[in-house]
Amino acid sequence: MDDSYPPRLKVNPQQTQEGYPSVLDGYWTDEGSEITQTVKGNEIRAHVNFKASEGYLEGTAKIVVRRDISLWSDEDYVTKTESIDISKDETYDLWIDWTPQKATGEDGTNGYHLEFWWNGEKKWTMDDSYPPRLKVESS
Repeated sequence: MDDSYPPRLKVNPQQTQEGYPSVLDGYWTDEGSEITQTVKGNEIRAHVNFKASEGYLEGTAKIVVRRDISLWSDEDYVTKTESIDISKDETYDLWIDWTPQKATGEDGTNGYHLEFWWNGEKKWTMDDSYPPRLKVESS
């Protein structure tokens, strides 16, 4: 093949994201106060805070509240997806309001936990202890 361009293939660099968000924290709030326990039927807010620590980020972030079930696969309870566009070192609070309908101990429910997904890939899961996972009382 001739040494000139063309016919040789010349590849131009694409502008791409410089990494993934760094998850700073995942937690639960009720009327603005951080909680680790609530009552069945009480609306609460789940949060995942993350940062664009490696550079500009553009993509799709998803928060998932999952029900932790004894001796069974955990199940997605509620999800929220947002398009995100943040600059290097900028933080973002992705949240979702939801109401637990199963108390701890009911139908094998241990409690609830959070997952964070970025562009379709799971990047973070809340620690498997209580707390930070959420326990729910029957009333």
